[in-house]
This record gives sequence, C-alpha cells and structure tokens, in this order.
Amino acid sequence: MATLSVAEMEALEICCRILGIQLSPEQEAAVTSILKQRDVFVSLPTGAGKSICYAILPLLFDTIKKTKGSIVIVTSPLLALMKDQARIFNEKGIRTVYIGSGHDDANADEEVMQGEYQVVLFGPERILQSSKWRKMLLSSVYQE
Repeated sequence: MATLSVAEMEALEICCRILGIQLSPEQEAAVTSILKQRDVFVSLPTGAGKSICYAILPLLFDTIKKTKGSIVIVTSPLLALMKDQARIFNEKGIRTVYIGSGHDDANADEEVMQGEYQVVLFGPERILQSSKWRKMLLSSVYQE
C-alpha cells in the first residue's frame, strides 16, 4: 500500500476531525490510493462506509492544495441511496446535490454548473441522456 507524506497524513487527520469521523483501515487504504492517483475498487459490505471514501475527497484535496473548489462526481443507479447520501453529507457540512430521477431544481442545476457543490451525485441516465450535463463535464470548472 502506498504511504502518504506527512503533509497528506496531517490533512487527512484534519478532515476526519472536521467531519467527525474515523476511517477504517480499508477506507484509509482507498483514500490513500486515490491521493496517489491510483485506480481504486472498494468492495465492502453494505453500511461499511464506502461512500465516505469519496465524500471526504473534496475537503481533503482543498486542504492539501490550500485552495477551495474541489469537486467529486459520483454516478450510481441507486437513487434512494444517493438521495440519502446527499442528506447525510450536507448534515456533515459537505455541500452535496443529487441529480437524477425526481430532481427538478433549476437553481441547484445552475449551482452545479458553476461548481458550487463539493459532491455531485448523478444517476447515470442524467449524464447519458442530457447534453447539458455532458457539456458541464467539459467546462473549465470541471477540468482540473
């Protein structure tokens, strides 16, 4: 497993404190691999905290880079789960929006386009069926 630099480890500890969480060894391994720009496949039981592996990333990237504006885009066919995750992440202070079946909020759409959310949860049909969202992914906001 890749190891983090001292600065990365300190940033990870800060983010965990801010979010009020403690990562399991499996979660930490996944986040570490992502920071080292490696592909990651996480297979854990339901309720084991897979989603925190991506929810912590915008705050972690911003902390490491000493900047603001990191965004993580997640696609999942599990609509009820994404809606629930959006609620939970927002309660933890991670600005999150769900874009999928049943979503019809033009204000939120505009904020997503402008990069105002840290985590954007998409139903795959939204990206596949909407040129608006595919174009968004090509915008300068989403290209870093």
